[in-house]
Amino acid sequence: MTEGWHSEAATALKTTPLEQDRQQLCDLAAIDAIPNFLVAAINPEIRVAIAQNPNTTPHLLAHLASDEDEYVREAAAANPNTPVDALEQLAKDRNLDVRTALVKNLNTPSKALEHLSDDIYESIRRAVAKHRNTPGNVRIKLLEVIPQHVQEPPKLAAAADPNTPVSTLEELAKSREMRIISSVAANPSTPIKTVEQLAANEEFYVRCAVGQSCTIVSILEQLSRDSRFPVRESVAKNPNTPVHILERLAKDSEYHVSSDVSRNPKTPALILEQLVERHPTGVAINPNTAEETLRRLANHPNNDPRRGVANNPHTPADVLERLAEDKEGGTRKAVAKNPNTPASALAKLADDETKIGNMETTSITILKFYIQEAVARNPNTPEGVLQKLADRKNLFVCEAIAQNPKTPASILEQLSTESNLSYPCTKFIAPKTVPIERTNNYSRYLLGVRMAIATNLNTPQSVLDLLAEDEDEKVRLAAKKNRLTVRANLAKNPNTPVNDLEKFLQDENQDVRLAVTQHPQGLPLFLTTCANYSANFTRLVALFHSQIPVSILEETAASPSWWERYAIAHNSSTPAEILQQLAQDRNQIVQVTASAKLPT
Repeated sequence: MTEGWHSEAATALKTTPLEQDRQQLCDLAAIDAIPNFLVAAINPEIRVAIAQNPNTTPHLLAHLASDEDEYVREAAAANPNTPVDALEQLAKDRNLDVRTALVKNLNTPSKALEHLSDDIYESIRRAVAKHRNTPGNVRIKLLEVIPQHVQEPPKLAAAADPNTPVSTLEELAKSREMRIISSVAANPSTPIKTVEQLAANEEFYVRCAVGQSCTIVSILEQLSRDSRFPVRESVAKNPNTPVHILERLAKDSEYHVSSDVSRNPKTPALILEQLVERHPTGVAINPNTAEETLRRLANHPNNDPRRGVANNPHTPADVLERLAEDKEGGTRKAVAKNPNTPASALAKLADDETKIGNMETTSITILKFYIQEAVARNPNTPEGVLQKLADRKNLFVCEAIAQNPKTPASILEQLSTESNLSYPCTKFIAPKTVPIERTNNYSRYLLGVRMAIATNLNTPQSVLDLLAEDEDEKVRLAAKKNRLTVRANLAKNPNTPVNDLEKFLQDENQDVRLAVTQHPQGLPLFLTTCANYSANFTRLVALFHSQIPVSILEETAASPSWWERYAIAHNSSTPAEILQQLAQDRNQIVQVTASAKLPT
């Protein structure tokens, strides 16, 4: 069938009294079920709703971006899923509201923003200057329309943008703002000559800015020999610094320089081994440190190196097990937080009672709470330990349990009924141990427990239903959102019975209804449901879809409605014998459509 016949059909459908349902058509648009040639027959108000919907497919949004209705184009311009080429075309739209919506879209491409930078309206140009995707040269050009006190962010963005012209980068290199200079130095488009000039600047802070972000080896080599130790320190921190330079800086006489080498994520194990005596803490936390070195540092007489080992993501499980009984509380807390800590060690820490030197009893109590809180949050903590901690009813520990992604439904259900959790009052809190804001409002932290339960994906549906009626609006919203996630996961789960899918198709939330179409048997069921609406545009669209059961096509082939026969004639799944029948149809649109589908 030619495009002319498509247009003829769409025009005829505009005068056909078919009921159009906003929700149903938005759902069909989200699975890309509406053919482009049918879009014009949809009411403008519904086309706007489809263009606004975040689930509408990019393919359909691209079509709506050229809609004759300006409100539809405005909605498409604001939608983050609208394709780049369509957004670029909308930058030339004659309507101000369309262009305004476009410049507010965070995904609007640089080419479109460059075009809008010459817009006749100052409001558009201002918005372009502040947009994150605006090219650096365009941003600088537009600075004149931005108040002086907010110029730095656009300049900083331009300095970091690899698309910024060389001339602009050279101008920005003259700035006295360290962040701008650093960004210019790190920009791959900055000429080497400009970076070399910055590296030779008489102001040491400029050389520091270059050293901490430069990627040019020759310049890093030069700066690593600078007479000012802060410059050498900046090179020692730089993750782009080559190993041979780090090796020399590791022997630097200035303590801070070699210390930064010990913490640099690029420093290899061999160099770290050379630094272990001078900088045991930096070596202990470095992920490149050799296992043998970590084992040795785990026995260090000072607390900080042992704490560093406890924090290191590569510390062996048996070392973490031993450090779980360390005399220093901060080390034990670090073990409790380490994602590699074995369950047995976490079980010990849950009953942490180790005395801490001569510290006051109140400080020991609070530290114990912190350790238990870290255990409660660790995904490796066994269910039995989580249950034990929950039974102690400490407010902050219970909140951590509720936030743990591995907490089972039974414990979450138990926590949801707790209203009398213990709360460490101010007199039990040692100075500088617990932030004072954590002691001001019991009800606020009890709210935190409910919020954590409301957002945990393991929370039972029955509990989410109760929290959806919570007195606090944020808890209600979180519970409702989580409830939707749970239902959506069930709807697309291949093990969910087909009979249950019908319930999800009636869900109030679109994400849940669309999740049904991801079930192996969901899409045909969804289309069958749509086809059950008589004299409805939804039924028409469903009949066009190739995944609708063939039995429905066969049943509808003799429909008295020309538009139903037209849809079947167009459907690629329609059997040949039905196409032959429709090729003799009394309606010319149906006849031509069916004839075009028959093999020649």
